[in-house]
Amino acid sequence: MAETGREPSGPELEPKSAAQISRRSRIWKRTWFGAGLALATAGVLWLAHEQGDARPVLFAGALIAFLAAVEASVMGKLFLRGLPVILVVPLVGVVLAESASLRISPGAAPLAQLGVEISIAALLAMLTHLLTRALSRRKLPRQLLILGLCMAMVAGFAWLDERGRHASAHLPLFLLATGALALVSLAACRTPARRTDLAISVGLALWIAVPLPALAQVERLWDSAGLVSLIVLSKVGDIAGYYVGNAIGKSHPFPNLSPGKTTAGCVGSLVAGVAAGGALAWAGVLPEPIWGIAGGLLAGASVNVAAQAGDLLESWVKRRAGVKDSSSWLGPSGGVLDVVDSFLLSVPAALIFWPLLLRS
Repeated sequence: MAETGREPSGPELEPKSAAQISRRSRIWKRTWFGAGLALATAGVLWLAHEQGDARPVLFAGALIAFLAAVEASVMGKLFLRGLPVILVVPLVGVVLAESASLRISPGAAPLAQLGVEISIAALLAMLTHLLTRALSRRKLPRQLLILGLCMAMVAGFAWLDERGRHASAHLPLFLLATGALALVSLAACRTPARRTDLAISVGLALWIAVPLPALAQVERLWDSAGLVSLIVLSKVGDIAGYYVGNAIGKSHPFPNLSPGKTTAGCVGSLVAGVAAGGALAWAGVLPEPIWGIAGGLLAGASVNVAAQAGDLLESWVKRRAGVKDSSSWLGPSGGVLDVVDSFLLSVPAALIFWPLLLRS
């Protein structure tokens, strides 16, 4: 009986030690891999700064968004939904609109330009979704109607570009067209399953196609310093939350959505993001805050909250798709979406809130 209360020793401790070693190894691998990605990002920023042009940032963001779209298209239960075309076509439209905006000076208001790109992504996602359904049914009149609508959209973009005007000047028309096509699309999808397919297509298009190309708007408005600040603020909280959560995290506020996320990690992420915003403002890296250091703290907080929400949103998408990681393309860091998830909401948040906090 005395032996049953004995502390385990020797081989009995090996599994626990092996698990701890594996966990530490995984943390270090993610850290080094993340450092490599940061260096690659710095190279793109240096190129943009040297050329004095935001288009390298636009093309780099478009490439990453394309990889994310392809990854989402083959992710778990999302496979075989015809998503590659449905996601890539809106991305092309957004990149064309962003490129046209960068060629015109002065630039459009960031919120108006963001609204236009959201409308373009939604319009093209719905049109492409309807087109793929029409082609699958092989009904010639419907095919011709959808193709005619696509051609009208292309002609409209060409006309706006030829006149050298911002598409954002016609934002009300874009919003009206988006609402009208949404009603048509819902009427065409007569069953709940088809409406779900439509919602998935449009939702993924808005989530993936718009934010990363919009990094070019951040560079145009606040130069390379603003872009560097946004990247740092989007990831510093992610890194801090990861290490704090692994070190002292106990409770899990989102067990069904993101089991690995802890309350301590979320708080540590927010503290790190706010502190980084203040530090960047104090060091003069963050574009001039309207309210001094307080503006830097608020800029850091707005980006961090959006970045954490982006991480949770990506976790929700993965749970719906039935996968743990978006892919294994990037080794220990998972997939493209696992790496850029924080940017998918932090970039729109910066374009919405930073004009109120920073001078451009």
